[in-house]
Amino acid sequence: MPMWRSTLDGSVGMARPGMDLDLQLELFEVARDELDRDGDLLNQVLEVNLEDPDEEIEVRRYRLPTD
Repeated sequence: MPMWRSTLDGSVGMARPGMDLDLQLELFEVARDELDRDGDLLNQVLEVNLEDPDEEIEVRRYRLPTD
């Protein structure tokens, strides 16, 4: 499950209970940097995820179903 998600309609979700503020801010900064590189989220979802604190933050973009 992604830890941070944003969609075209402006939805932002933190999906991990108990996540501390420092981690939330770090994930938000990574998402903001990704949007600075390519801000086009038309019909797309941007996910920022950290499954394991010893791993790197994962950024995924994928098409939002339009049906």
